[in-house]
Amino acid sequence: MMMWTGKHVPPIHDITTDTANPPAFVAVLPLRASARNSVEYGGDKIASQQKSAYPEIQPLHLTTSPRRRSSARSRLRAKWAGA
Repeated sequence: MMMWTGKHVPPIHDITTDTANPPAFVAVLPLRASARNSVEYGGDKIASQQKSAYPEIQPLHLTTSPRRRSSARSRLRAKWAGA
């Protein structure tokens, strides 16, 4: 299945939910110093390819506060860890 998928989607390695203002990679920079592909987002060309190949990937707009989301995330982590 992955081989079929790979032949039918654009050769892009950076997928983002925000193609207009993608988040920058920071912590991974030292680990990728010798990588062949850049950590810089490819701009409008890549955004267009991504939107065509993966139209379902969209930003998630939440109405809850960051504090409430963090609390919910902590509860879920505890639940998944079996705590």
